[in-house]
Formats: sequence, C-alpha cells, structure tokens
Amino acid sequence: MKKIAAIVSIAAVLFTAASCASKSGASPDSKDMKGSARRPEILQHKGSATGNDVLPVWVDTYINSGITGLERLPDYTGSYCFVGESTGTNLQAVQTWAANFQVTQAVGETVKSRINAQFVGSETGRSGNTYGSYFEGIVDKVSAASYSGVRKVNDWWVLIRSWDTNNRASDSYQVYVLYTVDKQIFDQQVLRQLDGAVASTPATNEEKQAIANVRAILEREGL
Repeated sequence: MKKIAAIVSIAAVLFTAASCASKSGASPDSKDMKGSARRPEILQHKGSATGNDVLPVWVDTYINSGITGLERLPDYTGSYCFVGESTGTNLQAVQTWAANFQVTQAVGETVKSRINAQFVGSETGRSGNTYGSYFEGIVDKVSAASYSGVRKVNDWWVLIRSWDTNNRASDSYQVYVLYTVDKQIFDQQVLRQLDGAVASTPATNEEKQAIANVRAILEREGL
C-alpha cells in the first residue's frame, strides 16, 4: 500500500527508545536520540511510574519509522494508523491535549495527502497541471468528509532533554495519540465520498478518465 509521510504528524521528532529512572531514584539511564550535535535524551516516559523502562513497540516504531513503519507492525495489519503529536513543557498540559485530541483533522490530512499522491501518480494525470484545479476541488471534498470506525488505541508521553548551540539544556514533553481504522471499511467510505464529489462536480472527458484511473487504483490497492 502506498504511503505518504503523514499528514497526521503535528510535529515530527526523531529519537530512539530510552530507559527511565530506576526505582532507587538514581539518574535516568537515558539513550541518545538521533539528529543533533549533542543528541537529545529521553529522561522518562509514561511507563516510568510503574517501573517499566521499555517504550511500547508502537511508540518506538513510530518515532523511528513513522506511519509507514507503524502500519507494518503485526498488530496493525489490515488497519490504517493515525497519530497526533504535541510538545509542551508541562506534563499536565500535554496530557490534557492528548485527552482532548480530535482525530478528525488527522484523518482528513491523511486522506488528502494520499489521494493527492494517487492523482499525481495516475498515468492520465502526468501531463502537467491540466487537471490541477479540478483535482484539488475533488480532493478537498473527499478529505473534508466525515468518516466512521476510527478508534483510539493508546496515548503515550516522553520527557526529552535537548541542548541548544550554547550547550544549554531544556526539557520538554512529547505526547503521541494513536488511532486506527479497518482498511476495508475505510477504503469503502473513501470511494463513496469520491463518487459523491465527482457526481457533484462538472468534468471534461479527460478529467473523468483521470478519476476513473485513480478510482481503479483505490479499489485495487487501497488508500
């Protein structure tokens, strides 16, 4: 299944799994994160309070491989995944954000980016921007639609310490909220919304052919 670097991520952060503080209260046994001169460290995470120093597989996978890697995990075979992210300096604030997170926007962004990719990659649409405004209108209608069956799986926070160029440390919380939906159910909803958008939008024969090409790809391969 074709994937687009998601649409669902609100603020991407690349880091590896890390250990949390021990029960004795000693300094956290943190692992380095990727991507800076002095690598950020994970000091704690949601499991620290229970003595669990291992990040959940879905969190570790998403951090390192994004949505594409997440959807390849056995637990999510046959599902689409959506992840909301937020960063803050107060744990209660990010927990409140996670509790109030609405997945609707993330779903719409995912649908928009993936269908856009189908239009760009369709053979009929490769001749340039001939169908640009028409496709844009169709995609906007489909991505703005309401979709059912999306359910929350879990949320998780991590406490990160990073350093600026002057070697000054700062701590922040990163929170992730995971939602999934059955692929077959979701694909059928997308196709229905696509058909409705096409039916309500006048099109040339070439535009209709481009839509037919994209629809065939969606039926065969999914979103």
